[in-house]
Amino acid sequence: MTFKELHTPAKTIPAKLIRPSNLDDKAKKIFNEQGVAEGRGFAYKEIEFVCANPEFPDATDPKLQKQMYAGLKQIPGVIPLFQDQSDYSEGQYSLSAIYKDRDVRGQILKLAKQLGVRVDLERPVTDDYVDRAIRGEHEGQQGVAESGADSAWSSGTDKITLQDILELTKDIKQINLPITDKLKSKMLQWDGNPEEIERINHVKVSNQFPILVMVDDQDQIEWILDGNHRLHKAIQSQAKTIPAKLIRPSNLDDKAKKIFNIKEQGVVEDSEQSSALASMVSQDQDQRNEYAQFVKSQAGGDWTLGAQLYARLKNRPSNDIFGDAARLNQFMKMTFDFDTFTHADWDNYWLLAQHCDDHRDFQKNALSIIKKYQGQDHSHYKYLRDRISVGLTGKQKYGTQNINV
Repeated sequence: MTFKELHTPAKTIPAKLIRPSNLDDKAKKIFNEQGVAEGRGFAYKEIEFVCANPEFPDATDPKLQKQMYAGLKQIPGVIPLFQDQSDYSEGQYSLSAIYKDRDVRGQILKLAKQLGVRVDLERPVTDDYVDRAIRGEHEGQQGVAESGADSAWSSGTDKITLQDILELTKDIKQINLPITDKLKSKMLQWDGNPEEIERINHVKVSNQFPILVMVDDQDQIEWILDGNHRLHKAIQSQAKTIPAKLIRPSNLDDKAKKIFNIKEQGVVEDSEQSSALASMVSQDQDQRNEYAQFVKSQAGGDWTLGAQLYARLKNRPSNDIFGDAARLNQFMKMTFDFDTFTHADWDNYWLLAQHCDDHRDFQKNALSIIKKYQGQDHSHYKYLRDRISVGLTGKQKYGTQNINV
Protein backbone atom coordinates (compact mmCIF):
# COMPACT_ATOMS: atom_id res chain seq x y z
CA MET A 1 0.00 0.00 0.00
CA THR A 2 1.34 3.42 -0.91
CA PHE A 3 1.78 6.36 1.43
CA LYS A 4 -1.03 8.21 -0.36
CA GLU A 5 -3.40 5.27 0.01
CA LEU A 6 -2.58 5.06 3.72
CA HIS A 7 -3.36 8.74 4.26
CA THR A 8 -6.42 9.21 2.01
CA PRO A 9 -9.54 9.60 4.23
CA ALA A 10 -11.88 6.61 4.03
CA LYS A 11 -15.26 5.83 5.56
CA THR A 12 -14.74 2.08 5.89
CA ILE A 13 -11.99 -0.52 5.74
CA PRO A 14 -12.15 -4.27 4.98
CA ALA A 15 -11.73 -6.09 8.30
CA LYS A 16 -12.40 -9.25 10.30
CA LEU A 17 -13.31 -9.02 13.99
CA ILE A 18 -11.67 -11.84 15.94
CA ARG A 19 -13.15 -12.79 19.30
CA PRO A 20 -11.34 -14.95 21.88
CA SER A 21 -13.85 -17.70 21.18
CA ASN A 22 -12.60 -17.83 17.54
CA LEU A 23 -9.09 -18.86 18.68
CA ASP A 24 -7.77 -22.27 19.63
CA ASP A 25 -5.97 -22.95 22.93
CA LYS A 26 -2.51 -22.51 21.37
CA ALA A 27 -3.34 -19.03 20.06
CA LYS A 28 -4.95 -18.03 23.36
CA LYS A 29 -1.84 -19.15 25.23
CA ILE A 30 0.50 -17.19 22.95
CA PHE A 31 -1.56 -14.01 23.13
CA ASN A 32 -1.99 -14.40 26.87
CA GLU A 33 1.78 -14.29 27.28
CA GLN A 34 1.68 -11.00 25.38
CA GLY A 35 -1.09 -9.70 27.61
CA VAL A 36 -4.09 -9.80 25.27
CA ALA A 37 -6.06 -13.03 25.67
CA GLU A 38 -9.66 -13.30 26.81
CA GLY A 39 -10.36 -9.59 26.47
CA ARG A 40 -7.39 -8.39 28.53
CA GLY A 41 -5.79 -5.41 26.74
CA PHE A 42 -2.19 -4.95 25.74
CA ALA A 43 -0.10 -3.37 28.48
CA TYR A 44 1.41 -0.90 25.99
CA LYS A 45 -0.17 1.27 23.31
CA GLU A 46 1.39 3.16 20.41
CA ILE A 47 0.33 6.43 18.81
CA GLU A 48 1.75 6.70 15.30
CA PHE A 49 1.99 10.10 13.65
CA VAL A 50 1.76 10.96 9.96
CA CYS A 51 5.15 10.32 8.35
CA ALA A 52 7.52 12.97 7.04
CA ASN A 53 7.97 12.50 3.31
CA PRO A 54 9.01 15.21 0.80
CA GLU A 55 6.99 13.56 -1.99
CA PHE A 56 3.62 14.12 -0.32
CA PRO A 57 2.15 17.57 0.47
CA ASP A 58 0.04 16.24 3.37
CA ALA A 59 3.03 14.64 5.11
CA THR A 60 4.42 15.97 8.39
CA ASP A 61 6.94 18.81 8.16
CA PRO A 62 10.35 17.27 9.05
CA LYS A 63 11.14 20.19 11.38
CA LEU A 64 7.89 19.68 13.28
CA GLN A 65 8.57 15.96 13.44
CA LYS A 66 11.96 16.58 15.04
CA GLN A 67 10.38 18.99 17.53
CA MET A 68 7.78 16.36 18.31
CA TYR A 69 10.47 13.74 18.84
CA ALA A 70 12.39 16.06 21.17
CA GLY A 71 9.19 16.82 23.08
CA LEU A 72 8.26 13.16 23.47
CA LYS A 73 11.64 12.48 25.06
CA GLN A 74 10.74 14.98 27.79
CA ILE A 75 7.51 13.19 28.79
CA PRO A 76 8.11 10.58 31.53
CA GLY A 77 6.65 7.20 30.61
CA VAL A 78 6.97 7.68 26.84
CA ILE A 79 9.21 5.61 24.57
CA PRO A 80 9.64 7.58 21.33
CA LEU A 81 10.21 5.44 18.24
CA PHE A 82 11.82 7.43 15.41
CA GLN A 83 12.67 5.48 12.23
CA ASP A 84 14.45 6.27 8.98
CA GLN A 85 12.36 4.62 6.22
CA SER A 86 14.34 5.99 3.26
CA ASP A 87 14.76 2.45 1.94
CA TYR A 88 11.04 2.44 1.19
CA SER A 89 10.64 6.05 0.10
CA GLU A 90 13.42 8.62 -0.18
CA GLY A 91 13.43 11.02 2.76
CA GLN A 92 10.64 9.27 4.66
CA TYR A 93 10.78 9.20 8.47
CA SER A 94 8.20 7.79 10.85
CA LEU A 95 7.56 8.73 14.46
CA SER A 96 5.44 7.08 17.13
CA ALA A 97 5.03 7.23 20.89
CA ILE A 98 4.75 4.08 23.01
CA TYR A 99 3.10 4.49 26.40
CA LYS A 100 1.45 2.51 29.17
CA ASP A 101 -0.26 5.05 31.44
CA ARG A 102 -3.49 6.49 30.08
CA ASP A 103 -2.67 9.90 31.58
CA VAL A 104 0.48 9.97 29.45
CA ARG A 105 -1.66 9.60 26.33
CA GLY A 106 -3.23 12.97 27.04
CA GLN A 107 0.19 14.62 27.28
CA ILE A 108 1.23 13.08 23.96
CA LEU A 109 -1.89 14.26 22.16
CA LYS A 110 -1.61 17.73 23.71
CA LEU A 111 1.95 18.06 22.42
CA ALA A 112 0.92 16.85 18.96
CA LYS A 113 -1.90 19.41 18.86
CA GLN A 114 0.43 22.22 19.94
CA LEU A 115 2.91 21.39 17.18
CA GLY A 116 0.29 20.61 14.55
CA VAL A 117 1.48 17.03 14.08
CA ARG A 118 -1.39 14.80 13.03
CA VAL A 119 -2.05 11.35 14.46
CA ASP A 120 -2.16 8.58 11.87
CA LEU A 121 -3.31 5.67 14.01
CA GLU A 122 -3.37 4.22 17.52
CA ARG A 123 -2.83 0.58 18.27
CA PRO A 124 -1.83 -1.86 21.02
CA VAL A 125 1.70 -3.33 20.86
CA THR A 126 3.29 -6.39 22.38
CA ASP A 127 5.97 -6.49 25.06
CA ASP A 128 8.40 -7.79 22.46
CA TYR A 129 7.71 -4.75 20.27
CA VAL A 130 8.40 -2.48 23.24
CA ASP A 131 11.56 -4.37 24.16
CA ARG A 132 12.92 -3.97 20.63
CA ALA A 133 12.16 -0.24 20.77
CA ILE A 134 14.06 0.08 24.04
CA ARG A 135 17.01 -1.83 22.61
CA GLY A 136 17.02 0.04 19.30
CA GLU A 137 16.28 -3.08 17.25
CA HIS A 138 13.52 -1.71 15.00
CA GLU A 139 14.53 -1.22 11.38
CA GLY A 140 16.01 2.22 10.81
CA GLN A 141 15.52 3.23 14.44
CA GLN A 142 17.27 6.48 15.26
CA GLY A 143 17.12 6.44 19.06
CA VAL A 144 16.90 4.01 21.98
CA ALA A 145 15.72 4.17 25.55
CA GLU A 146 18.43 2.23 27.35
CA SER A 147 21.97 2.91 26.10
CA GLY A 148 21.33 0.74 23.07
CA ALA A 149 22.25 0.76 19.42
CA ASP A 150 23.23 4.44 19.27
CA SER A 151 25.48 4.35 22.34
CA ALA A 152 29.07 5.29 21.59
CA TRP A 153 32.35 5.97 23.35
CA SER A 154 35.07 8.23 22.04
CA SER A 155 38.61 9.39 22.68
CA GLY A 156 39.87 12.27 20.58
CA THR A 157 38.84 11.51 17.01
CA ASP A 158 38.37 7.79 17.70
CA LYS A 159 34.86 6.47 18.25
CA ILE A 160 33.33 3.05 18.88
CA THR A 161 29.62 2.19 19.07
CA LEU A 162 27.74 -0.47 20.98
CA GLN A 163 27.14 -2.21 17.66
CA ASP A 164 30.92 -2.34 17.16
CA ILE A 165 31.32 -3.91 20.61
CA LEU A 166 28.59 -6.46 19.86
CA GLU A 167 30.41 -7.43 16.67
CA LEU A 168 33.75 -7.77 18.48
CA THR A 169 32.19 -9.94 21.18
CA LYS A 170 29.76 -12.01 19.12
CA ASP A 171 31.79 -15.20 19.65
CA ILE A 172 32.06 -14.83 23.43
CA LYS A 173 30.09 -17.56 25.15
CA GLN A 174 27.06 -16.27 27.01
CA ILE A 175 26.77 -17.30 30.68
CA ASN A 176 24.30 -17.00 33.51
CA LEU A 177 26.27 -14.64 35.73
CA PRO A 178 25.56 -14.87 39.48
CA ILE A 179 24.19 -11.62 40.87
CA THR A 180 26.70 -11.10 43.67
CA ASP A 181 27.42 -8.13 45.91
CA LYS A 182 30.51 -7.51 43.77
CA LEU A 183 28.39 -7.21 40.62
CA LYS A 184 25.87 -4.99 42.42
CA SER A 185 28.66 -2.67 43.54
CA LYS A 186 29.55 -1.98 39.89
CA MET A 187 25.97 -1.12 38.94
CA LEU A 188 24.99 2.47 38.20
CA GLN A 189 22.58 3.94 40.75
CA TRP A 190 19.88 6.52 40.04
CA ASP A 191 18.66 7.38 43.54
CA GLY A 192 14.96 7.16 42.80
CA ASN A 193 15.11 9.14 39.53
CA PRO A 194 11.59 8.56 38.12
CA GLU A 195 12.77 8.52 34.50
CA GLU A 196 15.37 5.84 35.15
CA ILE A 197 12.87 3.83 37.20
CA GLU A 198 10.50 4.03 34.24
CA ARG A 199 13.23 2.69 31.97
CA ILE A 200 13.88 -0.15 34.40
CA ASN A 201 10.19 -0.98 34.29
CA HIS A 202 10.29 -1.02 30.48
CA VAL A 203 13.34 -3.23 29.96
CA LYS A 204 13.20 -6.97 29.71
CA VAL A 205 15.80 -9.44 30.96
CA SER A 206 16.30 -12.14 28.34
CA ASN A 207 18.90 -14.38 26.74
CA GLN A 208 18.51 -12.32 23.59
CA PHE A 209 20.14 -9.30 25.25
CA PRO A 210 22.87 -10.36 27.71
CA ILE A 211 24.45 -7.61 29.75
CA LEU A 212 28.05 -6.79 28.82
CA VAL A 213 30.52 -6.84 31.69
CA MET A 214 34.13 -5.71 31.41
CA VAL A 215 36.55 -7.91 33.38
CA ASP A 216 40.32 -7.98 33.79
CA ASP A 217 42.61 -10.81 32.74
CA GLN A 218 41.73 -12.66 35.96
CA ASP A 219 37.98 -12.29 35.26
CA GLN A 220 37.52 -9.78 38.07
CA ILE A 221 34.60 -7.44 37.31
CA GLU A 222 35.68 -3.94 36.31
CA TRP A 223 32.46 -2.23 35.20
CA ILE A 224 29.18 -2.85 33.39
CA LEU A 225 29.51 -1.66 29.82
CA ASP A 226 25.87 -2.21 28.85
CA GLY A 227 22.83 -3.44 30.78
CA ASN A 228 22.59 -1.51 34.05
CA HIS A 229 18.82 -1.16 33.73
CA ARG A 230 18.41 -4.87 33.05
CA LEU A 231 20.51 -5.73 36.08
CA HIS A 232 18.28 -3.52 38.23
CA LYS A 233 15.26 -5.33 36.77
CA ALA A 234 16.76 -8.74 37.54
CA ILE A 235 17.52 -7.73 41.12
CA GLN A 236 13.97 -6.41 41.56
CA SER A 237 12.61 -9.76 40.43
CA GLN A 238 14.95 -11.51 42.92
CA ALA A 239 16.76 -13.39 40.17
CA LYS A 240 19.91 -15.22 41.23
CA THR A 241 21.64 -14.92 37.85
CA ILE A 242 21.46 -12.77 34.71
CA PRO A 243 22.42 -13.54 31.07
CA ALA A 244 25.80 -11.95 30.49
CA LYS A 245 28.98 -11.85 28.45
CA LEU A 246 32.31 -11.25 30.17
CA ILE A 247 34.56 -9.10 28.00
CA ARG A 248 38.30 -9.39 28.62
CA PRO A 249 40.91 -6.96 27.25
CA SER A 250 42.02 -9.66 24.80
CA ASN A 251 38.53 -9.68 23.27
CA LEU A 252 38.88 -6.06 22.13
CA ASP A 253 40.76 -4.60 19.20
CA ASP A 254 43.39 -1.87 19.56
CA LYS A 255 40.90 0.90 18.84
CA ALA A 256 38.55 -0.22 21.60
CA LYS A 257 41.43 -0.65 24.04
CA LYS A 258 42.63 2.85 23.27
CA ILE A 259 39.19 4.38 23.77
CA PHE A 260 38.59 2.51 27.02
CA ASN A 261 42.22 3.16 28.01
CA ILE A 262 42.80 -0.53 28.70
CA LYS A 263 46.17 -2.15 29.19
CA GLU A 264 45.93 -5.90 29.43
CA GLN A 265 48.02 -5.90 32.58
CA GLY A 266 46.55 -2.65 33.89
CA VAL A 267 49.85 -0.77 33.68
CA VAL A 268 50.51 2.52 31.94
CA GLU A 269 54.05 2.79 30.59
CA ASP A 270 56.11 5.76 31.78
CA SER A 271 56.28 7.14 28.25
CA GLU A 272 52.51 7.00 27.95
CA GLN A 273 51.24 8.12 31.35
CA SER A 274 51.43 11.84 30.61
CA SER A 275 49.45 11.55 27.37
CA ALA A 276 46.97 9.13 28.96
CA LEU A 277 46.25 11.49 31.84
CA ALA A 278 46.06 14.52 29.55
CA SER A 279 43.63 12.73 27.23
CA MET A 280 41.34 11.69 30.07
CA VAL A 281 41.32 15.19 31.56
CA SER A 282 40.57 16.68 28.15
CA GLN A 283 37.49 14.46 27.84
CA ASP A 284 36.55 15.21 31.44
CA GLN A 285 36.72 18.97 30.95
CA ASP A 286 35.06 18.96 27.53
CA GLN A 287 31.98 17.32 29.05
CA ARG A 288 31.86 19.68 32.02
CA ASN A 289 32.34 22.79 29.89
CA GLU A 290 29.58 21.65 27.55
CA TYR A 291 27.34 21.04 30.56
CA ALA A 292 28.06 24.48 32.03
CA GLN A 293 27.16 26.14 28.73
CA PHE A 294 23.99 24.01 28.50
CA VAL A 295 22.84 25.04 31.99
CA LYS A 296 23.42 28.69 31.12
CA SER A 297 21.64 28.59 27.75
CA GLN A 298 18.92 25.98 28.31
CA ALA A 299 18.17 26.00 32.03
CA GLY A 300 18.54 29.70 32.86
CA GLY A 301 21.45 28.99 35.18
CA ASP A 302 19.41 26.54 37.31
CA TRP A 303 21.93 23.75 37.99
CA THR A 304 19.37 21.33 39.43
CA LEU A 305 17.07 21.66 36.45
CA GLY A 306 20.06 21.71 34.12
CA ALA A 307 21.32 18.39 35.49
CA GLN A 308 17.95 16.77 34.86
CA LEU A 309 17.65 18.15 31.33
CA TYR A 310 21.25 17.33 30.44
CA ALA A 311 20.87 13.74 31.67
CA ARG A 312 17.80 13.38 29.43
CA LEU A 313 19.58 14.93 26.48
CA LYS A 314 22.55 12.57 26.82
CA ASN A 315 20.39 9.58 27.84
CA ARG A 316 22.51 9.09 30.97
CA PRO A 317 21.71 8.26 34.60
CA SER A 318 21.52 11.17 37.00
CA ASN A 319 24.70 10.08 38.78
CA ASP A 320 26.73 9.95 35.56
CA ILE A 321 25.56 12.95 33.55
CA PHE A 322 29.09 13.50 32.21
CA GLY A 323 29.37 9.89 30.96
CA ASP A 324 32.68 9.42 32.75
CA ALA A 325 31.98 6.35 34.93
CA ALA A 326 33.81 3.97 32.59
CA ARG A 327 36.70 6.40 32.10
CA LEU A 328 37.15 6.91 35.85
CA ASN A 329 36.98 3.17 36.45
CA GLN A 330 39.88 2.71 34.05
CA PHE A 331 41.78 5.60 35.65
CA MET A 332 41.49 3.93 39.04
CA LYS A 333 42.91 0.67 37.66
CA MET A 334 46.05 2.27 36.21
CA THR A 335 49.45 1.92 37.80
CA PHE A 336 51.57 5.07 37.57
CA ASP A 337 55.24 5.82 38.17
CA PHE A 338 54.74 8.80 40.48
CA ASP A 339 58.50 9.38 40.72
CA THR A 340 58.49 10.54 37.10
CA PHE A 341 55.35 12.73 37.30
CA THR A 342 55.59 16.24 35.86
CA HIS A 343 53.67 19.22 37.28
CA ALA A 344 51.05 18.70 34.56
CA ASP A 345 50.78 15.01 35.48
CA TRP A 346 50.06 15.90 39.10
CA ASP A 347 47.44 18.46 38.04
CA ASN A 348 45.71 15.87 35.88
CA TYR A 349 45.96 13.06 38.43
CA TRP A 350 44.50 15.28 41.16
CA LEU A 351 41.63 16.50 38.96
CA LEU A 352 40.58 13.00 37.99
CA ALA A 353 40.84 11.81 41.59
CA GLN A 354 38.59 14.73 42.58
CA HIS A 355 35.88 13.34 40.34
CA CYS A 356 35.97 9.78 41.75
CA ASP A 357 33.36 10.69 44.37
CA ASP A 358 31.68 7.29 44.20
CA HIS A 359 34.95 5.67 45.27
CA ARG A 360 36.04 7.24 48.55
CA ASP A 361 38.61 4.54 49.30
CA PHE A 362 40.38 5.35 46.05
CA GLN A 363 40.24 9.06 46.83
CA LYS A 364 41.75 8.44 50.27
CA ASN A 365 44.58 6.45 48.70
CA ALA A 366 45.13 9.22 46.13
CA LEU A 367 45.22 11.74 49.00
CA SER A 368 47.96 9.75 50.75
CA ILE A 369 49.97 9.66 47.50
CA ILE A 370 49.59 13.41 47.02
CA LYS A 371 50.59 13.97 50.65
CA LYS A 372 53.71 11.82 50.20
CA TYR A 373 54.88 13.47 46.98
CA GLN A 374 53.52 17.02 47.25
CA GLY A 375 52.93 17.60 50.94
CA GLN A 376 49.97 18.80 53.01
CA ASP A 377 50.47 22.45 52.09
CA HIS A 378 49.86 21.84 48.39
CA SER A 379 46.51 22.97 47.02
CA HIS A 380 45.96 19.48 45.56
CA TYR A 381 46.03 18.00 49.05
CA LYS A 382 43.75 20.66 50.53
CA TYR A 383 41.12 20.44 47.81
CA LEU A 384 40.98 16.64 47.78
CA ARG A 385 40.95 16.37 51.58
CA ASP A 386 38.04 18.81 51.81
CA ARG A 387 36.18 17.06 49.01
CA ILE A 388 36.40 13.70 50.77
CA SER A 389 35.46 15.22 54.12
CA VAL A 390 32.44 17.12 52.77
CA GLY A 391 31.24 13.98 51.00
CA LEU A 392 31.47 11.91 54.18
CA THR A 393 30.64 14.36 56.97
CA GLY A 394 29.54 17.64 55.39
CA LYS A 395 32.48 19.39 57.05
CA GLN A 396 35.75 20.71 55.65
CA LYS A 397 39.04 22.00 57.01
CA TYR A 398 40.40 24.33 54.36
CA GLY A 399 37.16 25.84 52.98
CA THR A 400 37.80 24.85 49.37
CA GLN A 401 34.36 23.31 48.66
CA ASN A 402 31.11 25.21 48.11
CA ILE A 403 28.85 22.20 47.46
CA ASN A 404 28.26 18.76 48.90
CA VAL A 405 29.82 16.07 46.75
